[in-house]
Amino acid sequence: MSGFYGNAITALVEVKSLRALKPVAPGDTLKVHAEVVELSEGRNPKYGTLHVNYSVHNQREEEVMVFLQIMLARRHAPQGP
Repeated sequence: MSGFYGNAITALVEVKSLRALKPVAPGDTLKVHAEVVELSEGRNPKYGTLHVNYSVHNQREEEVMVFLQIMLARRHAPQGP
């Protein structure tokens, strides 16, 4: 929802290892840390897959949720002379 990926993401492929570790209450402030852990080419050279680990923390810096999200993304055309 933040628009961080712009229009690069074309599809959500899979969410893996989703774990809710602690309860979240109304009024909590959440912070999300995302780390790209794998990039792979697709069969179509215009697309590839993006694997991102997410870690969600509350205002006390407690980890409340973790998951791996796999998305289909547009690839940039190579810049050449």
